[in-house]
Amino acid sequence: VEAPTLEASATPTAMLTDIKQLERAVEVQERKAEAARKAAEAKRKAAIAAKKAAEAKKKAEAEAKAFAASQEGKIERAISVASEQIGDPYVWGATGPSSFDCSGLTQYAFSAAGIELPRVSRDQAAALPTVPNDQIQRGDLMFWGSPVYHVGIFLRWENGQAIMLHAPKPGASVREDCLLYTSDAADEEDS
Repeated sequence: VEAPTLEASATPTAMLTDIKQLERAVEVQERKAEAARKAAEAKRKAAIAAKKAAEAKKKAEAEAKAFAASQEGKIERAISVASEQIGDPYVWGATGPSSFDCSGLTQYAFSAAGIELPRVSRDQAAALPTVPNDQIQRGDLMFWGSPVYHVGIFLRWENGQAIMLHAPKPGASVREDCLLYTSDAADEEDS
């Protein structure tokens, strides 16, 4: 802000007018400076908020990845435990450790991995989300019937068929099978 030039011959009234103009000019500059300071502060706060949001997003993604990895580890543990039971006999109502029915096997294996499931296949199906066949993943439970009467653990696709691990029926043992199995399994209902 340029100060008005005061001449020696200026009257007191003229000098007073010049001083008032100078004060108004200073006030305008102070308001502009305050507005600029507030804008800079708002920009700084926005940058901090954006940084915190980015950090929170990164942390959430890392936590989600860690959770997924831990769940994947649990699923692999459940599959490992179930696989260790291959050859154990099917016994209706059995929950292990040396004989199983279908839902007893899934409950036993998943419990060993820290995932609790209800006791019977019908309740297991009701407790879990439905996954479309084209989205099934290793470790998902596969259910048969309406009402549900059988459950197995999906392992992999092989030659276009789903391979599962299950305790199929009386007289059989825990084993891997393809998705299609005999209709006499429909006659067997777990407890």
